[in-house]
Amino acid sequence: MPSGAETIHETLSFEHHYSVHPERIFAAWADDDSRARWCGLSDGGPARMDRMEFCPGGTDVIGGASSVDAHISIERHYIDIRAGERIAFFETVRDGETPLGAALATIAIRGSGGFCVLTLTLQIASFCGPGFIEACREQHRSALHRLGLEIRRPDLKVVATGPR
Repeated sequence: MPSGAETIHETLSFEHHYSVHPERIFAAWADDDSRARWCGLSDGGPARMDRMEFCPGGTDVIGGASSVDAHISIERHYIDIRAGERIAFFETVRDGETPLGAALATIAIRGSGGFCVLTLTLQIASFCGPGFIEACREQHRSALHRLGLEIRRPDLKVVATGPR
């Protein structure tokens, strides 16, 4: 087997505390424009969202929007969505036609009033070595930071009580 082509499994877990009502976290996921602003592949800005279907059984197709990551794509398939509680999905990441890895992700949202805790757990399979795991760690850390900025936007519409 060529160096760097081994399959590696890793579980990553992130916990973020936000000083907002849990509905604002959910609204940032449920609103397509909002999700496109914060869930990009890099720190450089929004992603290219080729398809957006935030509902159980729905699929988001996310592409890199910069010259650095334009060849990378993510297909995210939503498994379960419960407003203010949980979002579960699996996703595959490709470089062109080459699969780089896959992940099962669960987002748990707890809290009430003006405070909530978001826990993101990723169970990752890397098909291209340890660099993919580190890239996932940095991408999700950055996305959660951008989510924190997004949920404070005054124009974020908190009207969704469930998936579309």
